[in-house]
Amino acid sequence: MQNLFSILDIIARAGGGGSGGGGGGGGSGGGGGDGGIFALWGYGVGLVCKYLMKLPRPINWIITGIFSIVAVISSFYLPLGWLFGIAAAVGAYLGATGKLDNMHNFIKRHAKIKSKLKEASLNDSQWDWETVKPQVEQIFYKFQDDWANFNYASFQTYMIPYYYKRTMLLLGILQSMGRQNKMSEVKILRIVPVAFHDEADDSRDTLTVAFEAKAKDELWENGQKLYQDNNTFIEEWVFVRNQEDSAWILSNIEQNTRTRWLELGNLQEFANQNGFFYSGDFGWLLMPKRGQLFSKSNFKNSDLNSHVAGVYRNLMVQFYVYAPIKEQSQNRFVIAQAALPKSYGNIVVRRKQRWSWGGTKGLTKISMEWGDFNKMYEVYASDMERVTSFELLHPVFMEKLHALPFKTNIEVVDNVVYLYTQDKGASYEQMLSILNDAFDEMKL
Repeated sequence: MQNLFSILDIIARAGGGGSGGGGGGGGSGGGGGDGGIFALWGYGVGLVCKYLMKLPRPINWIITGIFSIVAVISSFYLPLGWLFGIAAAVGAYLGATGKLDNMHNFIKRHAKIKSKLKEASLNDSQWDWETVKPQVEQIFYKFQDDWANFNYASFQTYMIPYYYKRTMLLLGILQSMGRQNKMSEVKILRIVPVAFHDEADDSRDTLTVAFEAKAKDELWENGQKLYQDNNTFIEEWVFVRNQEDSAWILSNIEQNTRTRWLELGNLQEFANQNGFFYSGDFGWLLMPKRGQLFSKSNFKNSDLNSHVAGVYRNLMVQFYVYAPIKEQSQNRFVIAQAALPKSYGNIVVRRKQRWSWGGTKGLTKISMEWGDFNKMYEVYASDMERVTSFELLHPVFMEKLHALPFKTNIEVVDNVVYLYTQDKGASYEQMLSILNDAFDEMKL
């Protein structure tokens, strides 16, 4: 989607800026034609690569590669050759990878949707894009401000009840961590309708709008900036009709950064069955930084996805998949997390392995009184006295933990407990079951 919206357009704009710098108001428009030439050149290279890729393998890759190299190198011999070269490289990439077809499909789809919206608006003015556009733009900007400033009450004025509750939950967790996601200098770069459903019952109408925007996106925790991102982003927002006045209100936000290939299946069903909320990779903002398990987490290379959150037995719980390094999907953890009513310092309880080291920085190894436990598990803690009060270090619960079909470890960081495993076969249903047993043991 990023490619479809931006790449060739950026090239076109780069060309347009060249002739306007010293010419005042009249000169700035003159470069637009040059920008179109660069984009057209890249598009032509992309078309050739697209058709070359239809040749039999592996000859298609060889010929396409040779053509691409020749096209890029020869571009630099033209006036403003570096721009032609960039255009050729982008076009070759889009054509060889099939993304040019995606661009064609997107353009056709967008044109078709706008045409059908125009037809629908003849019977219902709320489908008129010129009427809808300022409504959804206003909601987009309002959401950024409300999210950054914890304006809980404001959300309710432009969200469906389900999404309002989900937003309140996620924002509440963020605030409980001492975090704030500041959004400033927000600007919509492009907005297009990408899907809609017009039903006889207006309350069942839906409209999906893609926003390309930029902002100064910062995550703060207790006065310390954790990260800042100034890149453009793309999101698809789903709107439905407000039953009271037929105005458009927000139903869902789908993020372009979502790593679907890492996500577990059937999570929406799991969330629905337990009264939880599924949010894809929205929980990335909630990625912990403290403790042994998350000692290597960072917002540049780590990933937190498949996020489900809710209230269970009056306690805040979360389920997610955490990868310390996003690209290393084999080294990921399935985690059940709960906020407890009291603090235990830092405690790590993990299954013994033949080769086991690390992950216990600043902690002391503690031997428990029952010998069988010491053969199966090892315990590290920051405070011996708090270990003795940690209810989960009880033979009955630890036997249940050991009986699971996958190795499960425990870490407590102050009042937050993490039950985690690296077994890819572990399900959220199983993690919830053992969390329920833990709550029983702790009499919660």
